[in-house]
Amino acid sequence: MGSDWRKTSSGRLLIVEDQGSFADTISSFLAHDGFIVEQARNLAQARDHLTKSSFDLVILDITLPDGDGRRLLPWLQRTGGPAVVIISGRAGEQDRVFSLEAGADDYLVKPFSLRELAARVRGVLRRTRPRAQIPEEAAGVHSFGPFRLDERQRSLIHRERGEIPLTTAEFEVLACLAANPAEVVTREILTQQALGRSWHPLDRSVDQIIVFLRRKLEESEGVRIVTVRGRGYFLRTDTA
Repeated sequence: MGSDWRKTSSGRLLIVEDQGSFADTISSFLAHDGFIVEQARNLAQARDHLTKSSFDLVILDITLPDGDGRRLLPWLQRTGGPAVVIISGRAGEQDRVFSLEAGADDYLVKPFSLRELAARVRGVLRRTRPRAQIPEEAAGVHSFGPFRLDERQRSLIHRERGEIPLTTAEFEVLACLAANPAEVVTREILTQQALGRSWHPLDRSVDQIIVFLRRKLEESEGVRIVTVRGRGYFLRTDTA
């Protein structure tokens, strides 16, 4: 159910960012969040990608080796291109206003949390794509077994027990697992998502959160968080 589910659920993104390691981190996180992601390192590569493929949204850095990333905005508007989220270290009002007036749909200042970036991307897609084209998962709603997890309302509802109270960290971990059904999510990704920090091998915080989540889920109708030794966890729903 893994790759096929992703291709039909969230959308295709192009990340235009010249810092390779940073772009890789964003790509990995958004892929785990259900998106298909490609990368470009400069304006020329971005135009090439956009000419050859269809994307739902571009995550665009301003400072690129071959010019200001915002030079793409008029071209995208003329060609009916995808939505754009600007990411930049420039926090001034002038840069924000100029970018939005030039055609960007949102503006996010570095440094930012990956979770916030994913939320901004989903928010822009909700505004710019026709409602009928946005499946529940892309809008941040995940159903598994008797549960319904809504990222917008930040709620977990059991069809018989009602709302299940979760801490912020528990909710973030479960949301990440629910967005990637039956696929292993590493402790590194879960630590970034739930706790907003880098993971190191001695960090057991995620493991403790999983313990609490298992108690609250109570393996309802075959819903379980499964440990994959040395890798991470995945959410399993037994349908037999």
